[in-house]
Amino acid sequence: MKTKKRHSLFLSIVIFASMLSGWVFAQEDTPTPITAEDSTRLQTLTLLVQHTNTVAKIGFTPHGTAFYSAGFDGQYCVWNLNTQRDPLGTLYFCVADYLVGANSVAWSLDEKHLAITGNNGTSIRIFRVHAALPSDEWNIPIFTIPSPNQSVILSLFFTPNFLVAHDTNDIFTFYDAQNGTLVRKFEGIEATISPDGKRLALLDFSGRVILIDGLSAEVIDILPVDNVSLVAFSSDNRWIATADQNGIQWWEYTRQQYELFKELDRQVQYIAFSPDDRFIVTWEAKSVFLWERNSGTLAGEMPDHSGGINSVQFTPDMSRAVTLDSAGNGRIWRINESGEVERLLLMRDRVDRIYLSPDSVSAIAARIEFFARFYDIQRGQLRGQYTMPPDSEMSPDWTLMATITNNVIALHGLPNDPRPLAFPPIAIAETAVNVRQTPSTEFARIAIIPENEPVFGTARTEDNQWIHVILEDGTQGWVFVSGNLRLNTPLENLPVMQIE
Repeated sequence: MKTKKRHSLFLSIVIFASMLSGWVFAQEDTPTPITAEDSTRLQTLTLLVQHTNTVAKIGFTPHGTAFYSAGFDGQYCVWNLNTQRDPLGTLYFCVADYLVGANSVAWSLDEKHLAITGNNGTSIRIFRVHAALPSDEWNIPIFTIPSPNQSVILSLFFTPNFLVAHDTNDIFTFYDAQNGTLVRKFEGIEATISPDGKRLALLDFSGRVILIDGLSAEVIDILPVDNVSLVAFSSDNRWIATADQNGIQWWEYTRQQYELFKELDRQVQYIAFSPDDRFIVTWEAKSVFLWERNSGTLAGEMPDHSGGINSVQFTPDMSRAVTLDSAGNGRIWRINESGEVERLLLMRDRVDRIYLSPDSVSAIAARIEFFARFYDIQRGQLRGQYTMPPDSEMSPDWTLMATITNNVIALHGLPNDPRPLAFPPIAIAETAVNVRQTPSTEFARIAIIPENEPVFGTARTEDNQWIHVILEDGTQGWVFVSGNLRLNTPLENLPVMQIE
């Protein structure tokens, strides 16, 4: 019999967390990080469904406690990843009136607060990130900070005690992060913050470097150099590297100020410290160089990049580096204790992005819209491949991969992932399953769920014969309940959708 829905389903997706709360089980252990060997074992764990238009931006917070998404529907949404508090993928709240590419956003260092501009960039709203909120409280900040003189705020970042806003008048304003009180202002054109947020290097209009304490907002020191274009902090705040038209310098913090330690006559396009702070990293034209920090001597070189260098990344243990040139060639390099470099592998195909695992073992080289190739970077070997849509991201602990298709976000992981999910699959398709427009075989199929893929149900018919599903590309339809489905939980946990 031909049937049709009484109403559209997007209304009920938002309430899936409460409807499916009976599916959540206690976490027994921590999830296992994804390695290069796992490329063929990944599967979709859960879907994040809230946006009503294309999702344009996603990301994991640096410590992995939350996930954020921004869409062309004007929403900036925050989702839980801290499974000790709430199930994975619980929607905490969404901020309305968000314009992709226009609003500025910053997360506090402890990831408990979110700052986001409002009123066309002339104010800052502060939200507390700790639990799921009722939808009528989503857009209510704990306090709002107006921008002085109604100037537009260009960027935001947190130090341990302050929220810092940079506006169109090239003013950096320090606000008390607890109450929004204005504390101090500095003039400058650019700022670099240390990894722990306790130091701020501000470039003023003459290219001087003003060092500011992130705990007190007081000036620590002003480096005796001009026309500085690049600044980098070491991980322990003890060292600062700078680059100007005369070369590169690095400075050591002693006797309550930074003193010049070494300088080299090199014209560079990039400067940084290695993860262990033993080397100064620069790149010039087609080569990446490692300079021994204490002696200033050249330790190693990564040469012959086509058209210049786009990025260089080091494993945490400094045993490997991966570079990507402007032609899309990825290279894996071996680094010995003294900093000498040897090329291990030129990656297959041209790639757009490269990710390194925190255990220094795996890498993903992604050709956006085509594939993600997994490499064992210790052996310098290609190990597998996985589909990766545009703008995909890896979680900091490498236990999740997030992908976007239209307005739906999918979190991928290993099949034995122990975390409870806010929106788990109702079933697994044991063979390919047809998806139909209505709960009837009289209409042609509109999609197919492949064998061994998860089935995400949002509702059911009253007789339990059909499940309303949503696919990763946003397609919605109906699946007949048959022996082709291996149910993970009783159908009664789904709400009934009335049809006529």
